[in-house]
Amino acid sequence: MPNPARGWVFFFLNMHTKLFLTAAMGISLAVSAFYVAAQDTNKSRSTEGAQRVEVAPAKPTWKNGEQVLSQVAINAGVRTCKPLADKVNRYLIADNQSSGVLYLAPENANGRIFSGTLEIESGQGSTTYVSASYAPYGEVGCGVAYDAVTYWKESCAEVSTKILKELRPIGVLGNKITMLDGGPAMRMFLMPAGSGCVQIKKEVMY
Repeated sequence: MPNPARGWVFFFLNMHTKLFLTAAMGISLAVSAFYVAAQDTNKSRSTEGAQRVEVAPAKPTWKNGEQVLSQVAINAGVRTCKPLADKVNRYLIADNQSSGVLYLAPENANGRIFSGTLEIESGQGSTTYVSASYAPYGEVGCGVAYDAVTYWKESCAEVSTKILKELRPIGVLGNKITMLDGGPAMRMFLMPAGSGCVQIKKEVMY
């Protein structure tokens, strides 16, 4: 005959197992919800703490990039780095047509890093993209790092031996990008792009 006591024991253990699994699932869901809520809170705090960068565009008219960016810097209160910025802009733009934008801190622009982007059209028909960032140190010091990117229809070998023949090749950056020596703080990089070549000038000035 079946043993009733054994049946009750099986029923009790089965119910106990189901209750335990249900409780464990509930705890797991609660922990997951708490983790997601904590992530959302951290993201919200991170977003609230981030400061928005003010982008001041130059007027989209040619032959005024240098003048417009200089005036924008003055209006924002930039003093320490303005002489160096003007010098770099004159050096890069020369007599070519240009336009650009300036990225400024919303507060204390004179004491914080700012950056400018330029499009320069040369008389030879080439277009150069320039990104220059300026960082003040102290009341009178300022440093700048800029990249000037130009595309040539010629191959990188031709650019190196004809257009940039005054610069000395010093090897490759990795596998394909050739490096040319332009002095202690300047390098020229030549990157193949189809049948043409992308020239990237990198320089740091203090």
